Amino acid sequence: MTTRRGSGIIGVIKMKISLTRIVAAAVALGVVLALSGCKDDGPSSKVFVKIGTGNGPRIAVLPFDTVGNVRSQDAGRVLTSTVITYLLSTGSFQVIDPGALEEAIVTNQIRITEGLKKADLEALQKALNIDGVILGLVEEYGDVRVGNDSYPCISFSARLVNARNGGIVWAGTISKTGADKVKVFDIGRISSMGKLSKSAVQEMAMSLARTSDKLVIALAPPEPAPSAPQAPTVTQAEAPAQPTTSTPTVEPAVATTPPAVTPAVATAGKSTDESKTYGEAELKALLPDIAGYNKGEFDYKKHYHDTIEGRYNSRDGTHFIDIKLVDYRKVATSERFVQMYHAGEEAGKLAGMPAFIKVDTEFSYQIVDLPIGRFGVFIKGPSAKKNDVERVASEFANAVK
Repeated sequence: MTTRRGSGIIGVIKMKISLTRIVAAAVALGVVLALSGCKDDGPSSKVFVKIGTGNGPRIAVLPFDTVGNVRSQDAGRVLTSTVITYLLSTGSFQVIDPGALEEAIVTNQIRITEGLKKADLEALQKALNIDGVILGLVEEYGDVRVGNDSYPCISFSARLVNARNGGIVWAGTISKTGADKVKVFDIGRISSMGKLSKSAVQEMAMSLARTSDKLVIALAPPEPAPSAPQAPTVTQAEAPAQPTTSTPTVEPAVATTPPAVTPAVATAGKSTDESKTYGEAELKALLPDIAGYNKGEFDYKKHYHDTIEGRYNSRDGTHFIDIKLVDYRKVATSERFVQMYHAGEEAGKLAGMPAFIKVDTEFSYQIVDLPIGRFGVFIKGPSAKKNDVERVASEFANAVK
């Protein structure tokens, strides 16, 4: 009995020692895990910039603005900082430090709203010797319900503007939720707002980097105009001798007919008249009545461009078609934006105009995008109602023209 008791005590002691070692190892492992990354995002430390790198255009990222329904006051600041980081990560741009940018803004008393006045843009360009500025607007930043669950959601738009002439050389809109890549057993879920923001901004930065060669050309300073050639100097010795006498030659008078004057066009179509200013009421008045559909509510947004968006509801209640009408004010701007959104795609024809028509197989949408003069029209509906979507697009296009 004694021997058994002793061996039992020894066994207990050995077990306690083993448990102590296991607990110590677990604590140590726990410390390592705690130091290695955030709650559910895993290790996330990255170094994007090394000394001596950073070529390409000099870019200043202006503070991102937010729309009224964005509750987080930090959304603009977080997005601005993240954009700077990921632009640097591409190695295609030189990015101005926010402190230097803020100093230039204060010194030159620059007021940043939805855009920059020409004088402010020129002052900023001279103060920082920049090639371009990025302006952005955060439209959604928070949680969204997907089914019975809640996921982080982010939506923002940005544009790159030539700092010397104010021309837009790149623009994009990005929207993401944490449920976008969820598969079976919740695999692919993103629960962190920070991680979702980085994913969205990285997508934007890579889009810029892919077109960096074209951006270098678009943002390059204009080449100086060639100087006029100097007329050769003729000395007195080289000057031809003048005749002592001359008989003036009298040319007969010739009756001239004044050039024909082309009468100015008194009126222009709604889509080509760039002098007209459209507001909410004027844009909504362009919405046509379409047989088989009821006009739903249309919201007015003044983002970078005056916009109305809403939907037409089928009268049988089976489906709806989303409509977005953007007033770019200039015909060339409208065409440039639509082509930029569909770079590399071949345009089809709709209502006698070039149109980009495609099917989003992932969400079963039929999409029609087309420039109509100064306007951009973006239409989306169920792919099963392809003919209806294109008919609505045609009628809408003819009405706006």
